[in-house]
Amino acid sequence: MKQRILYYDIIRTLACLMVIMMHSPYAIPKETTPYESVPVVVATFLGACSYLTTPCVPLFFMLSGALLLPCRADRPVFTYVNKCLKRLICPILLFTAVSLYFGLDLDMVNRPLWYRIISIPFSYQGHGILWFLYVLVGLYLLVPIISPWLRQTSKQSIELYLLLWCVSLFYPYLARYVWLETSTDGILYYFSGYIGYFLLGYYLREYDISLKVMIPLAIACIPLPMLNKVCGWNYDFYKAFWYLSAPVAVMSVTLFLIIKKIFIGRTLSGLAEKFVNIISNYSLGIYLTHVFIMRLIVWKLPFVVNISNYIVQAFVIFCLTLLMTTLFCWILSKLPFSQYVIGYKSDTPFFGKRK
Repeated sequence: MKQRILYYDIIRTLACLMVIMMHSPYAIPKETTPYESVPVVVATFLGACSYLTTPCVPLFFMLSGALLLPCRADRPVFTYVNKCLKRLICPILLFTAVSLYFGLDLDMVNRPLWYRIISIPFSYQGHGILWFLYVLVGLYLLVPIISPWLRQTSKQSIELYLLLWCVSLFYPYLARYVWLETSTDGILYYFSGYIGYFLLGYYLREYDISLKVMIPLAIACIPLPMLNKVCGWNYDFYKAFWYLSAPVAVMSVTLFLIIKKIFIGRTLSGLAEKFVNIISNYSLGIYLTHVFIMRLIVWKLPFVVNISNYIVQAFVIFCLTLLMTTLFCWILSKLPFSQYVIGYKSDTPFFGKRK
């Protein structure tokens, strides 16, 4: 049994909390409530809630890279693929079916069911949160390919790749000044995307970047979306300040490094240890189930609906969703085959002892 690494568990826990908080505020329908008519406080909260929790996805990808890269040289490729992917394929198929049943697949709601089913290997079907697992499957498939390179390459070679990837993170801003080719014809096309975070996780596990540099940069990144609106820069929020953007990458790396520096080689005790272990163990299940529990149960609770303060309401939704989702995953973890549903199996089932 592998020894747990505390700062990995804390990063995973933080990412889980961020993703729940990101989805907690009630959606404001654009067709019935123009964004311009939303109160300034609410609009500011929504923007801050989205932007400041965006590092959740990069943190998940970096953590996966830190854990998986490089894979063992003596393990056959198909053995690796079978072991890693079976933990994801079953949950993907199950939660895709649940999403289709409850009509949560808003992106393709008008498409026939047969069309959506045969599209599953090529693009996510069901609720939008499943996109992350599809990307993760693609990255898992790359691990046996890039691992031999990582085992023999130098720190400088990895930094060169990451530097070229960083250039792609500035594309939304550079596009105003130069003609950028972002399709497969682009020179940096194969240096873009989420594989950068995946490789970055391995790099940050092995090496450090000065926090004296990263912390000021991260602080400078925090007000950028607000300045974008106030100063009339008019950058598209979901291109300039989302997962694959320079500011979010800076904040994500800074959080990873801070947690690593504080907790590497240390231990927790008491309630803090239990909380981190529970959330970390159930992280995949929490990610997969939180939207269902939030939107089908929590959002419909009368006392939640009647909370007049939008910000307070969002935090109440966050707390209830975290509590109910964790309890639900705890129950599931004690049932047979739970590892194929939420990626985790408890050692203490409801009946008898686990063999």
